[in-house]
Amino acid sequence: MRAFDPNFNAEAVLATHPVFAEATAQQVDAVLAGLAGYFIDVARTVAPVGLPTVRAFQKQQGDAVIKWLKERL
Repeated sequence: MRAFDPNFNAEAVLATHPVFAEATAQQVDAVLAGLAGYFIDVARTVAPVGLPTVRAFQKQQGDAVIKWLKERL
């Protein structure tokens, strides 16, 4: 969501959603780092036939996750 709405409060979701109730800050950071790495890595590959914009989308998602992770750290 942050890639499309920079004002989206993802931290509020983490703080209130029961899925994240027992997750430590370090665990959340680790998941975000992995997610960012995935998006940035796959964005460097050739787009599949019929999906010419998917790599730009993935790069945008990776950049948004990296920004969020920097804010958390």
